Amino acid sequence: MRLAKPVFTVLYTLLLAGPVYAQETLADLLADPAVQLSRPADRARVVARMAEIENKRRENARAMALARGLPWRTELPNGRVQEIADFDGDQPVYFTTHNANAAISTGADLLRVSPYSLSGSGITIGLWDGGSARATHQEFGGRVTVMDGAAADNHATHVSGTLIATGVVASARGMASSAVVNSYDWNSDSSEMASRGAASAGAPGAIYLSNHSYGYISGWNYLGTPSRLWEWWGDGTSATSIEADFGRYNTYARDQDALAYAAPYYLIFRSAGNDRADNPSAGDPVGLSPGSATTVSYDPTIHPAGDGSYRGGFENIGFESLSKNVITIGSVSDAVTSGLRDVSKANVSYFSTWGPTDDGRIKPDVVANGEGLYSSLAGSNTAYGTYNGTSMSTPNACGSASLLIQQYGSLFPGQAMRASTLKALLIHTADDRGNAGPDYKHGWGLVNVKAAADLLIDHQAYPIKQRLTENQVSSTATTRIHSFVWDGVSSVRATLCWTDPAGVATTTSDLRSPRLINNLNLKLIAPNGAEFFPFIMPFVGTWTQAAMNLTATTGVNNTDNVEQVLVSSPVQTGTWQAVVSFSGSLTNSQQNYSLVLSGSKAEEPPPPPLALASITPASGLANSTVTMDITGTSLKADTVVKLTKSGQADITATSVQLIGETLRCQLNLSGAATGAWNVTATNPNADSSTLANAFTVIGAIWSENFDATVAGWTSNVTTGSNSWALTTAQSHSPAKSYFAPGPVSKSTTYLTSPSISIPGNATNLQFKFWHRYELQSTKDGGRLEFSVDGGTWFDVLASGSGAAFASNGYNATVKSKGQPGTTSEFDGKMAWSGNSNGFIETIINLTNTSKYAGHSLRIRWIIATDASTASTGWYVDSISLIGGGDLTNQPPAITTAATSSSIETVTDPDTTVYQIIRTTSTNLSVAATDDGGEPSLSYTWAASGPAPVFFTPNAGNSAKNTAAFFETTGDYEISVTVRDAQGLAVSSSVNLRVVQTASGLAVTPQIATISVGGTQSFSALLSDQFGVALASQPSSFTWAASGGGNINTSGVFTATTAGGPHTITATSGAFSNFASVTVNPLAATVTLSNLIQTYDGNSKTVSVTTDPAGLACAVTYDGLPDEPADAGSYAVVATITNPNYQGSASDTLVIELGNNLPSWKYEHFTKTERLEGLADEDADPDSDGLKNLGEYALGTDPRQFTPQLVPILDAEGLSLIFTRPASLPDVSYVAESSGGLESWSPVPLEVIEEGDPETVRARDPLTSGDPSKRFLRLRFQKP
Repeated sequence: MRLAKPVFTVLYTLLLAGPVYAQETLADLLADPAVQLSRPADRARVVARMAEIENKRRENARAMALARGLPWRTELPNGRVQEIADFDGDQPVYFTTHNANAAISTGADLLRVSPYSLSGSGITIGLWDGGSARATHQEFGGRVTVMDGAAADNHATHVSGTLIATGVVASARGMASSAVVNSYDWNSDSSEMASRGAASAGAPGAIYLSNHSYGYISGWNYLGTPSRLWEWWGDGTSATSIEADFGRYNTYARDQDALAYAAPYYLIFRSAGNDRADNPSAGDPVGLSPGSATTVSYDPTIHPAGDGSYRGGFENIGFESLSKNVITIGSVSDAVTSGLRDVSKANVSYFSTWGPTDDGRIKPDVVANGEGLYSSLAGSNTAYGTYNGTSMSTPNACGSASLLIQQYGSLFPGQAMRASTLKALLIHTADDRGNAGPDYKHGWGLVNVKAAADLLIDHQAYPIKQRLTENQVSSTATTRIHSFVWDGVSSVRATLCWTDPAGVATTTSDLRSPRLINNLNLKLIAPNGAEFFPFIMPFVGTWTQAAMNLTATTGVNNTDNVEQVLVSSPVQTGTWQAVVSFSGSLTNSQQNYSLVLSGSKAEEPPPPPLALASITPASGLANSTVTMDITGTSLKADTVVKLTKSGQADITATSVQLIGETLRCQLNLSGAATGAWNVTATNPNADSSTLANAFTVIGAIWSENFDATVAGWTSNVTTGSNSWALTTAQSHSPAKSYFAPGPVSKSTTYLTSPSISIPGNATNLQFKFWHRYELQSTKDGGRLEFSVDGGTWFDVLASGSGAAFASNGYNATVKSKGQPGTTSEFDGKMAWSGNSNGFIETIINLTNTSKYAGHSLRIRWIIATDASTASTGWYVDSISLIGGGDLTNQPPAITTAATSSSIETVTDPDTTVYQIIRTTSTNLSVAATDDGGEPSLSYTWAASGPAPVFFTPNAGNSAKNTAAFFETTGDYEISVTVRDAQGLAVSSSVNLRVVQTASGLAVTPQIATISVGGTQSFSALLSDQFGVALASQPSSFTWAASGGGNINTSGVFTATTAGGPHTITATSGAFSNFASVTVNPLAATVTLSNLIQTYDGNSKTVSVTTDPAGLACAVTYDGLPDEPADAGSYAVVATITNPNYQGSASDTLVIELGNNLPSWKYEHFTKTERLEGLADEDADPDSDGLKNLGEYALGTDPRQFTPQLVPILDAEGLSLIFTRPASLPDVSYVAESSGGLESWSPVPLEVIEEGDPETVRARDPLTSGDPSKRFLRLRFQKP
């Protein structure tokens, strides 16, 4: 259940944290059967751990609530108290009180006067609530003790007043006005309840009952503020959405059951809740999630239905109130007319929640008055008020029940009722309301403690009437019969109640499988043998909403841990029987129960006739002594027990003793014939009873007591260094046993038996052994495993094992803690652990006879320890495998004759049938059975024919399926001999004819190599399965070539194209085979020329010629196909690319720098600079005004500053003199003069000094124009 955001918020400061607390629950803490709350040390340990968990859970819940803007605690306008308790994932879980008169309604007022005079004196009631009761209120007179310092609270004070108020104000008097209340708030309820709940009668400081008028917010939550009347805490927000926690057996319910089971004298009273009144009206402002910031106008057509209407008002109880072992209280109106009790006025309250649980259990259990209860309040010591709700009906019932505890203690000093007895008593004596019998509205009816007190008084006065019985069923006492004489007037009513172990919690809504663990059964048997069964609810099995409101019927109840049988109008006088039994198995092998009877007479019932019900064991080993336990009716210590069998002498039992209701005796089976025997019992009055063919004398198939020579046993270890060994220190049969110690270190050690052959005719197989173990409890353990026919090992408890423990099976679950390297390998598994207290016999029934009979069996005992405390170890002795049936050895029997895998046959004229074999081998098989088990058989194959035959496998069990390999064709007789372990044999044979069959084709030659234009001849032959050529060959074969040339019908291949290898295929019918041919190319020559060239910036290509001429070639330069352009040397390779020729040549291409402009650029600039334009003719990299073409023409360095040419004026004129490289092929020089820079006239150049470089002069004689104004220039240009 989850709660909404209340109106008032109280802020606290704490460290914000997520839900990091361990999810360990009270049920987990109590799951170990070794934990007993009746032991103070165990209780203290559980309480301390639970308190730690609760405190951590509460701290984290408060932190998460604060982070989400949710309050820790609030009181709503209607007085309801709510407080954060937990988070279920991201959903908050809040406590909430169940607010929505009273001693007269329950009959408690009638117990205040004589002859009862009950006021609750000496009784302490535990009260857990949203706060504490106001201890100083005038109604309490010092009888309220606040146990945890909680603040006083109106709700808790009102509840406390309903329980124990003195009656200073008469109308406010409580149910038990002299009782004591120990008051706690609800925050640590589980640990506090665990610390106080009575685990045994008379435990000091323990309480026998407590009141809990609160639950958890579920479904719709009423806030009462005008802007937000309701909040939805269920699942989903549509019209089909539900509150999944309604009816669901969750961890809260499971924990409450676990606590009740651990404290079986402590009855917890829980309010059912008031959710049936939580129904928003159309148009109400509602929030659709806890603490959401938005509201919507409620529309029942699109929003979740009200809690009291979505399933017709049913199934709106949740959390702990759904627990099996609590008593859940619903509310009805005051059952009073004119001051007197009037049951007809007890009508179910409009707010009181209804069942069922998801699995169909009856809730509430009973109802009490919860309307208009006037009681004390916390405002002052004289404050009072009127409240409604199941919060009020619950203390009405709880306080009334405390009077019954007082009454019981007065009638039976020093004793106390079990919680199941008090619950059964309240249910048994309740006044039926609503539908006849139990229903999901009123439960079993209105509490009537007057009737309950009368029953207790009658029980004390006339114990022979068996009005109240506390007893136990167990794995050995499976049925209890309570005989009584009907009083001839009353209805006969029997109510059975038991405190059931905690069920498995579920997170699934509407899960219908029962949460019941120990399924007890109750029935009444009339004197004439007619049987009457308990009430059952029609909803169980039909699971329809309509069935929730149907009247209860009768039948076998597999759902509730309360069962009631009612015979309203008995007609059979005499002795009746109330029979208690159980279905399935019992957790912890036993179950205490309480039985309440009405309609019995104070008369000793006559003993029933002698009748045998069961015997244990139902079989025994021939020549052994068997201890037999017999159950039934009218068994006596002087009952004579015999085994009888036609044609055999009777075997009379000795050492007969009556132990409780079980007769134990011993039977000496020396010389007893195997098979079924009758078990007959005779009393001294000659009354006799027989169980026909009930006991089987079994012959031993195999046994071992380790006292003689021991063979075939092995010990091996997989972890650690432990080992099994024969010992004389302890044994069951003198004087030896196998033993393995329990070391302080981690170990896993195996003791494995030899293989045991089990006869195929064996029946009633049973495996037995005696063992003694002293192992660290739940830390070290021993287990048993089987292997059939050498297969996978499996445990007795494994699914499909075909085996089951009949006695002394595993007794514990290993719970080894620590690092993987230290924990036992049995962690989490069932095993033998602890102390067996001497040798005990474990018996295992091999229930699946077909799994074992006719097979071989091996057994191994495994001891596994952890790295902690050393223990004595494990002894194993006196082992036997027994069974019935004919156990004499029989020869094997062939079930399927020897045969091959061939399906082709031929019948010769002499009628001999041969299976035809057309290959070199065939699979053979035969099938046989044997009373010693097929795995013990050995199969040996042999052959007669034209050549030896090889078999694999042979001469072993696996050879039942073998393969035969032949060397030649012909007729063969194949035989197989099947032999058992004792040498008895049987044989079978089959005739095989291996016929020559075309099985392959060979091509010759397999590999050939020729040159282009050449030819190659191929031939083919068909061969049989042994590779022998067939005498008759095909007239021709079909030939094909995959490439390289052509092949003709005669198998001649002509090569046309070099390549390969190519596939040559020869085919004849379904057979084909292959050869390969490779065609080599012809030789050719290659010649290279033009290998020295001058650099000019362009790519250079060598000249290639071939012989024969015209063959295509691939040329590479330094391994690359691109022609080079840069100066340097390059390795040149030219290779013929025509596939039909091969040849190549190699040389060196040299690209030299020349006397030209490209070479000049190559010398003065890098490739990158050339690509970037730095070497262009019009570039000036040194910024001296002379561009690269000029630098080249003058022979200057383009990277060094070149001074300008200076003209010379002399008598001969104006001259420019410069030097230049000689004979540059790709630049021309032009000298020109001008008088005004507008027109220029050529000036001749003359070499004035030859060489390289040479000196040149350009002279203007100044013979024209104005000699004072002349210009002379020198131009360079490419041709």
